[in-house]
Amino acid sequence: MYLAFLLAVVVYIVVIAISGKLRVKKLLSFYFSAEATEKIRIKRSLRGIARGWCTLLVLFVVCLLVGISFIDLGLRPLSFDYNIWFTVITLILCGAVFILFLYQAVSPRHKKSEAENFGNPQKSEYSRIMDAMTPRTRKEKIVATGKSLTAGIYEEILCRGFLFYVFQMQFPNLSIIFIVLITSLMFGVAHFYQGIQGIIITTLGGVLLGFLFMVTGSLIPSIFLHFFVNFSNVFSIKEEKVI
Repeated sequence: MYLAFLLAVVVYIVVIAISGKLRVKKLLSFYFSAEATEKIRIKRSLRGIARGWCTLLVLFVVCLLVGISFIDLGLRPLSFDYNIWFTVITLILCGAVFILFLYQAVSPRHKKSEAENFGNPQKSEYSRIMDAMTPRTRKEKIVATGKSLTAGIYEEILCRGFLFYVFQMQFPNLSIIFIVLITSLMFGVAHFYQGIQGIIITTLGGVLLGFLFMVTGSLIPSIFLHFFVNFSNVFSIKEEKVI
């Protein structure tokens, strides 16, 4: 049963990766044009929100049918039972990431730099994709907040909570470190549409989030950090006025 779950998630990730890659060319050629109105960009974000919650709903139904609880998925209180030094180092790194993205969200200098280089065709493919996904108007930023929360919840429950549990059930002798690495790679591949740079960045981010889940025994800190990293993008450029 657990092997079937793993295969199903692999297929889902491959579909998400390929479909996302197919949309990239249109994304880059369209979202910096005058045709890409606020309404169209919001509609795209709402589709992403709907996809995330539909995925989560299906996952919860499957878990209910086979007896996997919320606790099994990592939705439980914090418990610092792991090696103290590994825990301290992980928490320091996560704190540093939080401070970095907080700085990017509030720093006038960073915002000015981002605004001046926004949509620059000389940027890397990864940076231009990130620019295309950046909310510009107030309504877009409100919807993007919901999208950030959706991604933080459903991606952590799927790629950390569910996959961790399934790997441990299917391969009980597998090292928890290896589980962190393999699930993080799967998480990175799901962001294939961002190119090689995006895969590397999200894989490394997945490793850190996996370690955070491992040392706290709970998905809650991972969900929060994942949400905040995505949410900080909401403030990366100054709000545009819709005429």
